Amino acid sequence: MDSLSAHISAAHGNLTFINMVLGLLPEPSTQATIFLNQFDTNGFTPLMLFAKEFKKRGEESRQFVESIISVGADKNVVHATTGLSALGYFRERIRMAKVLDANNWHGGPSDSFDKVERCQIEQILTPERGPTRADEDVLSNDESDDETFDDEHDTRSRFDFRDLNDFDYHTTMSMLFEIAMIITIITTIVFGHESLK
Repeated sequence: MDSLSAHISAAHGNLTFINMVLGLLPEPSTQATIFLNQFDTNGFTPLMLFAKEFKKRGEESRQFVESIISVGADKNVVHATTGLSALGYFRERIRMAKVLDANNWHGGPSDSFDKVERCQIEQILTPERGPTRADEDVLSNDESDDETFDDEHDTRSRFDFRDLNDFDYHTTMSMLFEIAMIITIITTIVFGHESLK
């Protein structure tokens, strides 16, 4: 089964849909790991995509991360190009949210996002061997950005808001097609072939 449905569901924090698809797999233990750790066309796993597209949902976000890892998502996977794990993408998203807030844009979790919840999510996402070098670089950039914000520098020149969304039109249409195919498969399974007569 194509994992785009897992990527879309993870990007939106939809654990219900992921669990429903996992329940349809003939060999859940083996296939769930494959399903939840496939790369999309941009080299992201569903867990990385959730971290990258993270929006403030409070405790729900932490529970989603715990749940998706418990059913097979691998927090140790590193993006081949960037060297970031899901932890690095989560930190990058929080950093981007600070830039957006500093410019009175609202596109993600705010700087006022509960620091305890943020630390808990970071702890859950930390790879078993610790953060990658790229993950650490994001954290050090985040700390230097905090100093910049304290000095009241204009961040607009350092951040291109067109980079907020990596999905282009064709990728989005492909994902919608995958969802339609999954709905068709589920409908066929649930209602049987009688509905096709």
